[in-house]
Amino acid sequence: MAMLLVLPLLLLVLPLVAPYLPWQHCGSSGNDTAGSKYQANLQLLSTSLPSNASSSPALFTKASAGAVPDQVFALALCRGNTNASSCLRLHDARLP
Repeated sequence: MAMLLVLPLLLLVLPLVAPYLPWQHCGSSGNDTAGSKYQANLQLLSTSLPSNASSSPALFTKASAGAVPDQVFALALCRGNTNASSCLRLHDARLP
């Protein structure tokens, strides 16, 4: 019975707290078409990120390229049970 009262209360409160959630939404209005600055920044990160992650002792790296509004942020993390060469190979295969 209590659960039937809690659910409607949550449905009423959630829209009120949504603007204050702890994560950021970047939107989808960026320009990632071929030849754009954003695309060039993405390509720049995709060439350096795999080697940076595989050469890190923690097999982790983060990077950014460019300036607002075309700035790109990226993270690369390899599983703990992989070695540096397989980390490099996996990230090379997955990036554009």
